[in-house]
Amino acid sequence: MLVDNKIYNVLGIFVTVSKLSSIDNSTIEKIKNLKSVLDVGLALISCRVIISEHALLSLVYNIASAHKYGYNKLRKLDSELILVLAGKNVFHEAVDKITPKAGDCTLIVLLSDDKSKIQKAESFIRTNLSSELEEANLKTSFSLNDLGLIEKFALFYVWYK
Repeated sequence: MLVDNKIYNVLGIFVTVSKLSSIDNSTIEKIKNLKSVLDVGLALISCRVIISEHALLSLVYNIASAHKYGYNKLRKLDSELILVLAGKNVFHEAVDKITPKAGDCTLIVLLSDDKSKIQKAESFIRTNLSSELEEANLKTSFSLNDLGLIEKFALFYVWYK
């Protein structure tokens, strides 16, 4: 039985993460199709990119701040997350850099300013991917790799002003 994922609240943005140990092209397409029916942001990210809660929460803090104070680059939170995480100012380059390929371990990140929408979306995804979905279990300890990522997130808006 799969346990409920943690739902983080960062500046009023709720985020939860699930994991697929290996993804194939049909599952990627299935998730893309699910995205069109969900009323939340959804990003597919390779597991090699984010490995800790600290890095994830710092990233969400950065994009939530950008949207709150008006210095965001893109309108949607999930798109902004991909841009900042990749450290690229061109969206298709960012997508190419961090999204998983067939066979990769994948994180499914859901974002919304409405906690109930996150809960509904998570339940919907769990129903549609039940046999494949796992708890993300991101590391809770802080490492120097996290520090490098967090510094990159903080400088993103300075680099691409």
